[in-house]
Amino acid sequence: MIENIIGRNYEKQVLKSAYESTKSEFIILYGRRRVGKSFLINEFFNNSFFFDFSGLSNKNKDETFKQFQVKLKTNLEINNWFDGFNILRDKIALTDETTKKVIFLDEFPWMDITGGELISSLEFFLNDFVFKRHDILLIVSGSVTSWIIKKILNAYNGLYKRVTKQIKLQPFKLNEVKEFLTINKGMLLSNYNIAEIYMVFGGIPYYLDYFSKELTISQNIDMIFFRENSPLKSEKKQLFESMFLTNSLHYEVINCLSNSWNGLTRNQITDKLKLPNNGRISSIIDDLIEAGFIKNYPNYPNKKKEEVYAIIDNFLLFYNFFIENNKENDSHFWENNYLSSKLSAWRGLSFEKVVLNHIDEVKNALGILRVSTNIYTLANQKTQIDLIIDRKDQIVNLCEIKFSINEFVIGKDYDLSLRNKIVELTDKLKTNKNIQVTFITTYGVRKNEYSSLISNDITIDKLFCEIPL
Repeated sequence: MIENIIGRNYEKQVLKSAYESTKSEFIILYGRRRVGKSFLINEFFNNSFFFDFSGLSNKNKDETFKQFQVKLKTNLEINNWFDGFNILRDKIALTDETTKKVIFLDEFPWMDITGGELISSLEFFLNDFVFKRHDILLIVSGSVTSWIIKKILNAYNGLYKRVTKQIKLQPFKLNEVKEFLTINKGMLLSNYNIAEIYMVFGGIPYYLDYFSKELTISQNIDMIFFRENSPLKSEKKQLFESMFLTNSLHYEVINCLSNSWNGLTRNQITDKLKLPNNGRISSIIDDLIEAGFIKNYPNYPNKKKEEVYAIIDNFLLFYNFFIENNKENDSHFWENNYLSSKLSAWRGLSFEKVVLNHIDEVKNALGILRVSTNIYTLANQKTQIDLIIDRKDQIVNLCEIKFSINEFVIGKDYDLSLRNKIVELTDKLKTNKNIQVTFITTYGVRKNEYSSLISNDITIDKLFCEIPL
C-alpha cells in the first residue's frame, strides 16, 4: 500500500508514471542491500503482479530454473533462460492489452547463473515481445550495484538502450528516519536523538526496523549489536557477499579507509594494501562509490591526482569502529561506554559524515539550493577543513562541523586555529572569492568574543528539512 511507504516521493512518481504510461516500460531499480527496494515495489503495487520472481543467493542453475518453473505454474521444463522467458511470453500473449501487467524480477544479478545467457535472453524478450505491446511494466531490481551498472546501464551494446527509467534507491535522510521511527515504531525522539541513531545505522530502513520503543537508544544499540546472537553482528560480511559476489578486495579497501577518517588518495590505498595501481583497483573503487559506501572528494583546489576517497556510509564506519575488532564481550557496551572519550571522539567524526550525506540540506539552509557548487575537503600539513563549498556566485563556505551536547563554544585557541584555516584557504584560492565561515552544529554556536568570524550558523534542525523535487 502506497500509504505505508515512508518518503520515496520521487520514486513513487516514477513508478506511477510508468504504470500509467501508454507504452511498455522497462525500469531498473538498484541500490545497496537492505535499503528497501523490494519493500518499495511490493508496497507500491500491493504485491499484485502478473509475475514476480526473486533470484536465489548461492543456488545452482537447476535449483533456480526449478523455482522459476514453479513460479510460472507450468509443467514445461526450463533448461535455460530463453525457455523461461518464452514461457512467460506465452502466458502474457494469452491476455489482451487493456490492463498493465507488472513483472517484477528481484535480485536479478543472482539469476545470472549461465555465463551471460540471462542478458541476451532478456534482451530478446524485450525487443521481440515487450516493446511490441503497450501493456507491460517490467521492473528489474538488484543489490549487486556493480553488476547492474556494468551489465545493463553501461553495456553499450546491450540492454541500456532499452531501459526507459532507472531508480537508484538511496538510504533515508534524517527527516525520513524520524518519520519511520515515529510512524512505524511509535518513538517520539528529538532531532539530536535521531542524529545519534543515524550515526550508527545510517538511513537503512531494515536496520531501523529492529528498534523497540520499550528500550532506550543505548539499549536498542546493545540489543541489535552487542548481545549474544544480536541480529546485525555479522551484517558487514553478508553485506559485502551480497553486493560484490567476489568481495575480498572490496572488503580490504573499506578496512583500509576505515583507519583514515579523512580519507586516502588512490596511491595511498594501493601502497597500504601493497596492490598494483591498475584497472582492478579502479574498478573496486568505482564499485564502492556506486554502492554509496565511499565518496571521492577533490582536495582543494581541484587537483585530480590528489583526489581523496573516504567512507561516507555511517553504518560501515560504526561497524568497523566498534564491532569488527570488539574484544570486550560486553553485552551492555553502549550503555556502559556512552560517556566515554572513545564514543565522544567517534561522534565528532561520524557527525561529519552525517552532514556530508546532507549537502543539499546544508545548501538549502544557506539559501543556495539552486546555486551550482563544488564540494571539497582540505587536508595538508598546515590545516584540515571538514567541508568547502565552492559556489558559482563567487562565495566559498569554509565549513566547520561540530557535534556537541549543547551550544558549541569557541575559545581563544580554536579562534586562532580558525583564523589559520582562513589564511590557508585564501592562499589556495585563485580568484577574489569571498570566504564565509560556516558552522554546522547540533545546537548552534554560543555568542562570545570569539564568535564574530561566523557568517552562517546552521543547527541540526536545518538538516531535517524536506528538499523539493
